[in-house]
Amino acid sequence: MTRVNFLLHRELAIAELGSPAAGVGAMLPDLWRMADRRVRPSRELLPEGQGVARALAEGVHHHLAADEWFHAASVFLEGERATVTALRGSGVARMGLFAHVAWELLLDGALVRARGVERVQSELLRSFAPAMPAIEPLADRHHFERAGRPSSEQSRFHARMRGLCERLASGPWIAHYATADGVAMILGRIRERVGVAGLTEGEQALVAASIAPLHEAADGAFQQITEKYISTNA
Repeated sequence: MTRVNFLLHRELAIAELGSPAAGVGAMLPDLWRMADRRVRPSRELLPEGQGVARALAEGVHHHLAADEWFHAASVFLEGERATVTALRGSGVARMGLFAHVAWELLLDGALVRARGVERVQSELLRSFAPAMPAIEPLADRHHFERAGRPSSEQSRFHARMRGLCERLASGPWIAHYATADGVAMILGRIRERVGVAGLTEGEQALVAASIAPLHEAADGAFQQITEKYISTNA
């Protein structure tokens, strides 16, 4: 299933590596999976190049390492269990299957609330522009060169990625993360992408009502995760 907590990955990578470009790189595994669910970044491909290109590659590696810590941390697992309970309580069929991704969305929403939508969007806009020329070659290394996929797929993938990056850096996309209604809407779209029936308007309202009480827990968990991860890996 798609992983979507790319804003938190960006936060952790910048805190540890000290580079906005590394922060963009840490977002790429999730964005790549949105563009093509088959993408599997590899830790075997060591960072290469210099400057922005190397920082992006280091960010990808940071994402993969952080995931191992993140998904085993008690603060994440406790939140995921609470989200399972909340979504099952919504009464909407098969929502419990999406608890993992919902909790990740809620954590990114906590980050957006803490930092402010305008600040996060402006930082993304500034950091994506210089990174864009190096993103495509990095995707080629991690996906197309390893898998031997045809150039026609490569062109479509890069076009999707450019669209995703442009929307993320300049549009209202991340503002949805900060509200229960927005997260419910995104969950409906994710259900459709993975072949499960989307949410009707009424079901979306039920899901939003079920996860709204989790905002306080997500805000606290966001602070714990950033503090624990940085102190553990300092």
